[in-house]
Amino acid sequence: MKICSIVIALLLVITGEAIANQDFQGNLYDFLFSNYTKSFLPHHDQPHYVNVSLDLQLLQKLNLFQGTMHMNVWRALVYKDERLTWDPTAFGNIRRFNVYSSVVWVPDISIWNSASNEPSIDYSEAIIYPDGTIALVVPMFVDASCGLDLSDFPYDTHNCSLTFGSWTNDNSRIVLDTTSNSVGLSHFSDNPMWHIVETSVQKNSVVSDCCEEVYEDVTFYITISRRESHGRIGPAVVSVWLILAVFLMQPSKGGERIIFAGLVFVSLIVLNAALSAEVPAYSVTRLGRFLLAGMLINSIVVVINAIIYRFYPAEQQGTTKAQSSFSAPRVFFLLDVAVALILFVVLTILTGALFS
Repeated sequence: MKICSIVIALLLVITGEAIANQDFQGNLYDFLFSNYTKSFLPHHDQPHYVNVSLDLQLLQKLNLFQGTMHMNVWRALVYKDERLTWDPTAFGNIRRFNVYSSVVWVPDISIWNSASNEPSIDYSEAIIYPDGTIALVVPMFVDASCGLDLSDFPYDTHNCSLTFGSWTNDNSRIVLDTTSNSVGLSHFSDNPMWHIVETSVQKNSVVSDCCEEVYEDVTFYITISRRESHGRIGPAVVSVWLILAVFLMQPSKGGERIIFAGLVFVSLIVLNAALSAEVPAYSVTRLGRFLLAGMLINSIVVVINAIIYRFYPAEQQGTTKAQSSFSAPRVFFLLDVAVALILFVVLTILTGALFS
């Protein structure tokens, strides 16, 4: 019986504390929001300071044709609303109060350079502290604009940015700031294709053209570089260098030479088509220039072999080795060797430029 009495007493105490805690939270909610209007700024005659920070969670992909980077981020806003202050001792020592962000005033901080619609934040929770400080962390899916530089593809590096600023309030009403000097990566899930080189943060001021009002923004910069490159370079290098195999055949086999060179040319066309489907303006990329140079070299080899095939003398019976030591076939053979050596040097230079 004594054990049952102790258990019942403990349950009553725990239940009483839970009810009291609920009462304190309900009383605090009524105290804070009974005369609160979220539509208005806390003050109309002084600026409101908003701290903005950003954590990168997932880098999904980089769209080279749209110039955007798809990512998942956590955006954090920290600001103060003096209308939401209380004495913790009067409300059960509550020192942080979680409410839906839809019931408090939230600065109209939006993404200025987003390529997608910013999701609603009505169902996220805001944390309120006794001095009126509000911390609001919102998970977002965004498309950031990127400054694409494809000249070194597939060793390309791109600079992407996210700019946050107030949509309607100048710096006389909302002043933006940040305590971080980089994008947070503590919860970042590594991307198999892209490597984050560096991140930085910069505060800017923009003067409105119409009204000479100054709007502030905080811009987060993310520099990324491609991880995997050999899967694209390997087939291109092998296909271009295969053209030298033409000169391993006898000059008299002009027809076979042209057929083999044609097959190499087709493989280069396929690689060019694949690259053009992956990269806009592929001809300005390092790999695109290499493939185009390979196609040009292939075309020259085809023309040279067509000439050899046209003028190479037909074999005649009864010709001795002494008689043919300075004959036309020997001249064509020397021409073959000279062209092969020149192409070897040219391809070496092109391949070195591709990997440099």
